[in-house]
Amino acid sequence: MRLSLSLLSVVLLAVLTLPGSAIAQPKPGYLPSSTHIFPAGAQRGTSVDVLVGAECTPPGTELLFHGQGVKSSLKLEREVVNVGEPSPRRVPTITPITYPREWQANVSVTDAAEPGVVYWRLHSAQGGTGSRPFIIGDLPEFIETEPNSTLANADEVALPVTVNGQINGERDLDCFRFRVSPGEIIACEVVAGRIGSPLDPVVELLDEDGARLPARQFHIGTDPVLVLPTTESAEYTLRVSNVTFRGDPAFVYRINLRSFPAGSLQPPADLTPGNAAQLALLTADKASSATGVVGLWTAMTSARPATEPDTAPHPTASEHEPNDDITSAERLAVPSVLYGRFAAADDRDFVRLKVAKGQRIRLACKAWPSGTSTLPTLQILKADGTSLSSIGRATGSDLAARLTWTSREDQDVLVKVQDLSFGSRGGTEFTYRLLVEDDAPDFGLTVAADSLVVTQGKTSKVTVAVNRLGGFKDAIVLSVTGLPDGVTAEPVTIPSGKSQATLQLEAVDDASVQNSIATIHGVAKVGEETLERIAQCRHLGVDSEGVSIGSPSSERLYVSVQHKPLFRLFCSEAYLYAHRGSVFEYEMEVERLNGFDGPIFLQRGDRQNRDMDGVEIWDATVKSGESNVILPIYLPETMSINVQSQTQLYSQAWARFKDSAGNEQTVLVLSEKRNMLRSMPTVVKLTAMNRTLTASPGETMTCRLLLQRTSNFPGPMQLVLLHNEWFRRDSESVSVAAGQTEISIPVQVPDSLPAGDLSPLQFRATGTMPDGTHIITQAEIDIDITADE
Repeated sequence: MRLSLSLLSVVLLAVLTLPGSAIAQPKPGYLPSSTHIFPAGAQRGTSVDVLVGAECTPPGTELLFHGQGVKSSLKLEREVVNVGEPSPRRVPTITPITYPREWQANVSVTDAAEPGVVYWRLHSAQGGTGSRPFIIGDLPEFIETEPNSTLANADEVALPVTVNGQINGERDLDCFRFRVSPGEIIACEVVAGRIGSPLDPVVELLDEDGARLPARQFHIGTDPVLVLPTTESAEYTLRVSNVTFRGDPAFVYRINLRSFPAGSLQPPADLTPGNAAQLALLTADKASSATGVVGLWTAMTSARPATEPDTAPHPTASEHEPNDDITSAERLAVPSVLYGRFAAADDRDFVRLKVAKGQRIRLACKAWPSGTSTLPTLQILKADGTSLSSIGRATGSDLAARLTWTSREDQDVLVKVQDLSFGSRGGTEFTYRLLVEDDAPDFGLTVAADSLVVTQGKTSKVTVAVNRLGGFKDAIVLSVTGLPDGVTAEPVTIPSGKSQATLQLEAVDDASVQNSIATIHGVAKVGEETLERIAQCRHLGVDSEGVSIGSPSSERLYVSVQHKPLFRLFCSEAYLYAHRGSVFEYEMEVERLNGFDGPIFLQRGDRQNRDMDGVEIWDATVKSGESNVILPIYLPETMSINVQSQTQLYSQAWARFKDSAGNEQTVLVLSEKRNMLRSMPTVVKLTAMNRTLTASPGETMTCRLLLQRTSNFPGPMQLVLLHNEWFRRDSESVSVAAGQTEISIPVQVPDSLPAGDLSPLQFRATGTMPDGTHIITQAEIDIDITADE
């Protein structure tokens, strides 16, 4: 028995210590996806250059807008390298990570475009992405100019304005300076989470000395709104950062920065019933604070571009205080929509309804505008105040409190509305919308995403969920219209009492590479009446609380036809060894399919199973008719030692071709195997003998560098000063002889330098080992420029 247990232990240990190539790991997907657009909006009548962030999108991908008055450059061809602010190196993690790319494009907004939200997405023969919001504004727009991380370098803006920025790096701060007259109220509204940005913003208003001012803060979803009354004419600074250490180009934001004369509001002409009712409620209440009114009004005007529609054309009313107990409850008809507010922490509102025997009513109460502070609760009471129903609390993605109830007799009943945190919170911004209507049988349909990709000759599935109302339990027949040519979907039935069903979309083998806007219909019989509802599909511009700058969903399902694969990409998935500070030449192979014989372009994979730890995959090309290529992989000296047992990399490749209709298309595939490298110590290291040098303008200084060699590499090297905006050398490189360890390089300081920080001088030495391996080592020297006496 002991021998068997020992043998079992050895076997288990061997299995657990097998190299990564023997243990299956999920391969990253390579359907295209978008991450951001910057700036995320534009003013009417303007044209703006934008950066489009995406993963697994080959060159030639189309940028498409859905909405009136917006035009864009048709295809993304120019990739832009956006390094952002430097971040401290951290210990790499063995968790999935993505490295999106940015593409340059141009967007034009016509003068006739309506203020509001349009939606953009990407499409190629690789497939299509979900949609994201792009905001058409009516304020002047300002795009940040880096560096603006300090008060001294703050961007100058004039109010009113919409500022656009990116928190692109862990240390990145954005500062904007403006002037306001005394007696005005500054309103600063952030739009980030509500357009799908991962930014968790920290927003501050600072005085001329950089001290933080006590602005009042509200929230619309996860996005803050700051309101500050001014007492004197002065310069103020708006400072934006991220609450965590993260930051990259996808951390985009828009900030609407306005000032209001105290005691006045300037409402837009096209108010919705909800906004008009709320404005009347606020302006009629003399106790409302100016900052509270402006804060809520900012939220209401922000909602205006994508006004949340009333669910039914019911009469609209605003609450009238006092209505805090059963004796002062105000009468409300069924059906109706009531807009109210919990003006104080202990405020609660009572509404009186007249109901008939057997009448079934439906109540829904939620924060209005969506994403503001209220978390309502509901309860139905008898006329004497005793309870008739349990308490309905805010639940679901829209945080709405819901109740349904059937009356057993003709009677008056009371509805009690109060906040979940009754007794501890309240104020001008605690506003709500109460819907009261008959609970007739009905249903709604939802789809988790508004994009679906179908590959030629294959089938894709989409799950449709149903929300049943008013006791409706019958079957629902689902069908799809607006599909691309060559794509079909047979109707399916959601059985009686069930909550979902799956539609299958099938593309014929020669379906055209195209995309279309499809609609999912649901039809059901309720007695003699036929109900038809359209599925609501969720887009990508939604924050963690389910709040969007517009509606979080639409009736559009974007269906894209993906071209069948033209090639497959492989490599040897076995341990190979390379020195840190070297370029490893990894052998790659492609298998060509369906007669494709054109060039194939290899690059770093946008999605990785683990942190790349600074490793770079350099581009390579498989020539027409060939199937093998060397992929250069650079392992930097700065890689962490013994943190990851090996570097596991994914490369990807893309190609251009003409489809059966003669249209030029592009596709992208991910390598089916990983590039497996185990790193060995460096063989040569370049260091600065003086880490910091002091010099005056016009002076020629000597930079002294040391090559720390090992016996593995005594050979010659070439030393270059990498591109620097201010410093130049007469010759491009310096030859370092075999065995040489010390190098002195004269570098001239320009006669005049602008104010601000200077980048350090970067030197790079390159050489070749006897086996042909390329060696790269770098060093930096900080320059301290003194005044010229």
